[in-house]
Amino acid sequence: MTAVENEVLSTTSVGPGIAEPKSPRYKSLDVWRGIACLMVVVFHSTFYAAAAPSDGSISSKLLALTEHLSHGVPMFFVISGYCISATADSARRRPFGFREFLTRRVRRIYPPYWAWIAISAPLVVVSEHFFPHFLSDSIHPIANPRSLSLWQWI
Repeated sequence: MTAVENEVLSTTSVGPGIAEPKSPRYKSLDVWRGIACLMVVVFHSTFYAAAAPSDGSISSKLLALTEHLSHGVPMFFVISGYCISATADSARRRPFGFREFLTRRVRRIYPPYWAWIAISAPLVVVSEHFFPHFLSDSIHPIANPRSLSLWQWI
């Protein structure tokens, strides 16, 4: 059997004469990870909502339901952990795979992280200067940004 025939046998057919390579990606995991993210966003969006009286109204029932959406956090981390582990495992099987895996992770995570820090840090300092305590409240107080050391900013 030739290499071309092996390639054809290891693919799934999507139409007459057309073969699509099998993808190791589970698209349903992307859906579940998205659902988990939405659960967390909705949970956090109702964090400051006044405690609704348990009068049986629809709004009080919906607010009570949002308390359970915090379960999206562990759900998201379990799915993400599985995805990262599966990627690391597949990289382990290739030559120079671990180095490539780490390079891709660092390139994917750190540039956006440092870019956001470079944008948000000056915004926090400026907003706290002109609007003191605009970004904090009695529940989540933050120190004056000018009082933080360089190490605390890093």
